[in-house]
Amino acid sequence: MVHETKELHCDRSRTLRLRAAYELPGRQWNVTVLEATERTGERAYSHRFKGAKHLVCEIGGEWIGAGHREMRDLCGKFKLDLIPHRFDFQCFESGKIRGQYKAGDRPFSAKANAEFDKLRQEAKTWSPRNQEVLDRKDWWTILRDRGFTRHELLRRDLMDSTDFGESIRQVGGFSATAEYFGSNRYDEMDYRIVGGNIRLVDKLAGEMGKGAGRFYSKGG
Repeated sequence: MVHETKELHCDRSRTLRLRAAYELPGRQWNVTVLEATERTGERAYSHRFKGAKHLVCEIGGEWIGAGHREMRDLCGKFKLDLIPHRFDFQCFESGKIRGQYKAGDRPFSAKANAEFDKLRQEAKTWSPRNQEVLDRKDWWTILRDRGFTRHELLRRDLMDSTDFGESIRQVGGFSATAEYFGSNRYDEMDYRIVGGNIRLVDKLAGEMGKGAGRFYSKGG
């Protein structure tokens, strides 16, 4: 069987694009990845400290979730060990530390948690029209209408803004429900790679230099 050879060009390399570049040569594609910066990985960014090189800080993508099966399969393929990376937390409010919570806890009232679970169940049967209407509302408003107090909304804003990079006053409701209702109780914040998540990116980029395709970056 004759396969057509095709060219695939990517202007930025992320883990997903590198994964595609790694897989496609086996399907008779010629692959070229162009990295526009001096650093490979974009959002994956593991930083080491000069004074303590054994420490690794994830400045970019920090977690690999228990439900991220393909990411975990890739780690297994490249023999990259995963370690638990869930965290307990406290809330710093009005100049004081308030409460101490275990990973997966929801620091809200029983009423707010019940309404949140009810919303999760309702989301399973939303029609496309329901989804469209909800996406015209922001996440803050949807939770407010469900009985979250202002104090609880501010907590939710603090917690969720780290996922979206902006206040939940600017996040569409359907986008937010897709984020939180499709994950586990830890929001897929379960694991990280020993030595830094950038190691997976480095492995994928390294394979490109072994005949699986061509990889060019600004730094060389």
